[in-house]
Amino acid sequence: MSAVDYRRALHRIPELDCHLPETAAYVRGVLSGLHCRVFSPWKSAVCAYFDYGQPETVAFRSDMDALPICETTGLPFASQHPGKMHACGHDVHAAVLFGVLQRLAADPDFGSDFLGGQNHIALFAEAAAKIDMSNAGPYDQGLNESLQNAFKDYFTGNVDEDTAKANFETAIKEKYPELTEVVWPA
Repeated sequence: MSAVDYRRALHRIPELDCHLPETAAYVRGVLSGLHCRVFSPWKSAVCAYFDYGQPETVAFRSDMDALPICETTGLPFASQHPGKMHACGHDVHAAVLFGVLQRLAADPDFGSDFLGGQNHIALFAEAAAKIDMSNAGPYDQGLNESLQNAFKDYFTGNVDEDTAKANFETAIKEKYPELTEVVWPA
């Protein structure tokens, strides 16, 4: 499928906030065809890990939620969920990410021909320095770091998934005592 096809499929199934069961299922379906480990650290999140045996990992992310807006475009791929619409561009962000992931998955060596032979790590590092994080929520960075730290041992095969989850829960409860419960998807 192309990025346009992914975008239109996602545009049809907008969901709000952290209630994204149909969207998450669609994303898992797309990722299942790629050579990666797919997991959901929490109910509405989907992560894919491509292991290229490198000491460092590059992370890409995309929001997937929509807005509580009635779509009246009449487009053949318009929202199938009344009162909800991808008017924010998150369907486009996720579709572009799928295209990137397909390209990465097609190159088992994460080869240098990606991005025209340029050093992609250097390009991403240069771009990352320009990202405005002023709108990040109070938990965004800390939870992200805790998740990465907890699952690093899982990705390298040093602990099982349940241990990684327990390590994540312990870390965030210590960092954010007001968070009293972590609910993992079944």
